[in-house]
Amino acid sequence: MPIKKKTAAAKKPAVLGPKAKLMKLAVTTLRNKAKKLGISDVSKRTKENLVQSIILGEARQKKGTAAGKKATAKRKASTTRQTGSSSTARDRARKAEAPGRRVSRTGRVYYERRKNRSDKPGQLAGEKYQGWTNYETWLWNLNTDNDSYEYLNGFYQDNPRLEDYEYAQALKEYWEEYFYEYEDQLPAPIFDLAKSAFQEINWLELSRAAMEGIY
Repeated sequence: MPIKKKTAAAKKPAVLGPKAKLMKLAVTTLRNKAKKLGISDVSKRTKENLVQSIILGEARQKKGTAAGKKATAKRKASTTRQTGSSSTARDRARKAEAPGRRVSRTGRVYYERRKNRSDKPGQLAGEKYQGWTNYETWLWNLNTDNDSYEYLNGFYQDNPRLEDYEYAQALKEYWEEYFYEYEDQLPAPIFDLAKSAFQEINWLELSRAAMEGIY
C-alpha cells in the first residue's frame, strides 16, 4: 500500500499587539482616531507619535468608563429623610476641623478630605477649579506652563516612551528643587504656607497637559 505523506500543519497567523495593529493603519485613519480621543495637534505628529498617543488615550478612556460603571453599580437610591438627630443652630456654632486624619469613637482611623462649606469657603471635594483639580494646580500651571513644557520636551527626547506617572515625577522633582531654594530666604511661617500649597499640586495633571503638545 502507498504510504501517505504527512501534510504540514497550517501555521497559525501571528497575533499582532495593539501598537503593531495601529502601525498598519494609514496616517489619515490614525489622525481621525486621535481626534475622536481629544488629542490635539494631530497634523504635526509623526505616525509613531500618533500611535503612542492613541494607545494612551484609549487606555485612559477605558479606565474612565470602567470607573463610571463601578460607581453606578455601587450607587444606592437616595433617601429624603435623614436618620438620627441634628441641631442646625448647634452645628453652626461648632468650628469644623481641617481635612486630615481622624479617629472614630470605635477607634477606626480614617481620613476626611472634604472641606467644610463655612470654615473652608470656595472649592468643595470633587469640584474642579477653572477645569483643573484645584486652585493650586491651576495657579502653578498659569505661571509655569511654558517652562514645564520646555523641561518635559527635553526630558522626553532623552527618555521617550515612559509611563505618564514617570513624566509627572520628573516634573515634580524639577520644580521641587527650584522651590526649596527659597526655604532660607522666606520667614518660616510663610514658607510653610507655600509648602502646604505646593503639596496640593496635581503633577500628573500638569505633566499630561504639557505632554499633549509633545507626543
